[in-house]
Amino acid sequence: MNISNIMLSARNADSFSTIVQMSSVKTQEDIDAAAEKDIAVGITVDEFIKKYPGVDPERIYIGNALSGSYYWEPETMVIFPIQLINGEYLALGKTTFQEHIQKAKAAILGHIKENDYRFIATSLNDRMRMEYLKMLIDRDVPNIYELFTIIYPLSDYGCSSLGRDGIDKLLSRKTDAQKAATAAFAQTLPPIVTVYRGCGSESSALSESYSWTLNSAVALFFATRLTKEGSRLYTAKVKREDIFEYIDGTEDECLILPEKIFDLNIREFYDFDWLKDETENVGALYRDYRDNARYDKMPFDSGSEIHEKSHSLRVLLFCLFIAQLNLLDEEDVDILAEAALYHDTGRYHDGEDRRHGTLSAKKYKKLRKNPDPIVIFLMKYHCKPDEEGLAFIDSDPILSAQKERVTLLFNIFKDADGLDRVRLGPYELDFTQLRTEEAKQLPLIARLTHDHMKFD
Repeated sequence: MNISNIMLSARNADSFSTIVQMSSVKTQEDIDAAAEKDIAVGITVDEFIKKYPGVDPERIYIGNALSGSYYWEPETMVIFPIQLINGEYLALGKTTFQEHIQKAKAAILGHIKENDYRFIATSLNDRMRMEYLKMLIDRDVPNIYELFTIIYPLSDYGCSSLGRDGIDKLLSRKTDAQKAATAAFAQTLPPIVTVYRGCGSESSALSESYSWTLNSAVALFFATRLTKEGSRLYTAKVKREDIFEYIDGTEDECLILPEKIFDLNIREFYDFDWLKDETENVGALYRDYRDNARYDKMPFDSGSEIHEKSHSLRVLLFCLFIAQLNLLDEEDVDILAEAALYHDTGRYHDGEDRRHGTLSAKKYKKLRKNPDPIVIFLMKYHCKPDEEGLAFIDSDPILSAQKERVTLLFNIFKDADGLDRVRLGPYELDFTQLRTEEAKQLPLIARLTHDHMKFD
């Protein structure tokens, strides 16, 4: 797990139902029980009272080690994080624990008096933020729908905490102006809209989910991050007027009631266990191709960090996976392997470049005395639009004579190269751009391979 994954996990670590009230920690056994849940209390309540006179242990709550501790007053709704770790208050400057609480509480009470609850955007993790929002909905605070539109996009986790009753209450408080804005957006969409939702092993059940996206690449990212199993992508239809909110931003997020979804399709992806088994199956073959690559004779031109050896080796591995799923013979596997190893050696920059395949092929012709024409074709056309590659197959006598075979190898190779787009950013791999059914099973494998395997 990398740093980004750890930070994302921290955003879901605590709930109001899991944080430990300091006043409840009376014995060493209570401390040990909390520690088993990764909650570092450190001291009993009696030790706390002696150490921090004037601080009410009834108001102090200890959370998971990843997310910290809180001062929480349910009756006033005052809540803010505190720097209390394993029983030690980490003071900022000369401020005492009691002084810090008094000052922070006064500031939060001021916000609450003004009906401004935006402070929860930075003071609470995702799950607790949504749980707090549900409390506000139940208290019928003014302008709650506006707050929802601010808070909801910041929260990847815990949205199911709102419950259907919470969503219904929110919709009942939507102003005419807010309804008109949503309707105006809906008119920019076709009457029937295709939407996507990516889920991992910890995602909410579909019957409790409201978030969808217009962008399949966004859904694919959410399907494959922070999970090693249970990764799946939902594709569905919805009438445009049934989108009750659109969250403007990079995620193209649409909020839809579960019963408004229809024509639902589910794509489940191969998981970590599959990766372990298939890596063992193709491991010897992969190592043989890797160890015999002639990068000494055909080096990479660009010195790039994203189009270099590790990328080529991942493409090689994906080619072997897809080839095995297609039961390809040894000759076709060799063709894919050669193309994978050398397809980017002619690149000299990281921008869009439809010429580098041709440059790589020229270098390859010097490496191999009698290069296979299919390898040359794959290298030249892997970076060009599909229609150009397919047209060339039809126009070339050698390739057109074996059109079905060459087309399959072309699709496999472009998919293998495309799967490694996970290295370029969170939304760079677009499921809808994959060509082969086998590759469409591998997005989670691509993510796991990039994040957890070393290639050199």
